[in-house]
Amino acid sequence: NMNTYKLILVALFFSVAVSMSGQETSVNKESNSLGHRYRAFVEMNGKYDLGEFDFSTTHGYQFNPNLYAGLGYSYGAVIGGYFSYVHADIRYDFTFKEKITPFADLRVSFNKEGVIVQPAIGYRYKHINLSVRYWIGKDDNTLTFGIGYDFGGRKKH
Repeated sequence: NMNTYKLILVALFFSVAVSMSGQETSVNKESNSLGHRYRAFVEMNGKYDLGEFDFSTTHGYQFNPNLYAGLGYSYGAVIGGYFSYVHADIRYDFTFKEKITPFADLRVSFNKEGVIVQPAIGYRYKHINLSVRYWIGKDDNTLTFGIGYDFGGRKKH
């Protein structure tokens, strides 16, 4: 059953996010080669009808409280098959005094059809990120909705 398969993947995604969160608190940030500026994301994006979705992880460097850049890997399922790709990501968190932080994100990758550009906007509340991402490819333009979890790199520098 496809719905059972989707439910198992979502549960697995959140299990990984929770375990990564626990590991974050146990890392000695002074001995980490990137120090407290290391930041990472796990994310799930899908179409509104859940017919297509992907899981991604991105790891990189928080240059200041606003600007982040990293590299990542995505694996997804579409009707009739699967796909994966490596992506570069740049993100800007707008800093306000509220706990909810809006952000803009741009992901770029390449596959056999060419360049894929994925701009996104969203909000972060604590470690939870909600976003709307637009996939722009040679043969496919798709609006997706995402939920993710981030850890590391958000201290004032």
